[in-house]
Amino acid sequence: MAGKTIAIDEQETVIQISRNDDVCRVYSSDTRMRNRLAKLYADKLARVYRQDGEPIAEEYEIDRRLLSFRKMLPKRREISEDERQELRERMLALREAQGM
Repeated sequence: MAGKTIAIDEQETVIQISRNDDVCRVYSSDTRMRNRLAKLYADKLARVYRQDGEPIAEEYEIDRRLLSFRKMLPKRREISEDERQELRERMLALREAQGM
């Protein structure tokens, strides 16, 4: 992905799902999302939006079954400083045993 970029606070990703077909359209001007979409769905690129001849956004058409939603974020594991030290020592011993 090369070309111009839009200011970070103006970058967006829009997902459009129609009830009548099995296609999900994903438009993105967000550079991180464009990179991710390009890696995952290079063969699904439907349109490139340009400004002054340079790409600024892309649209992909993917199977709607590839889109999923999660109910909640996984909980972060809270560990005490003692547990952290014990894990650190265990990893150090493991690395030494493997010759790292």
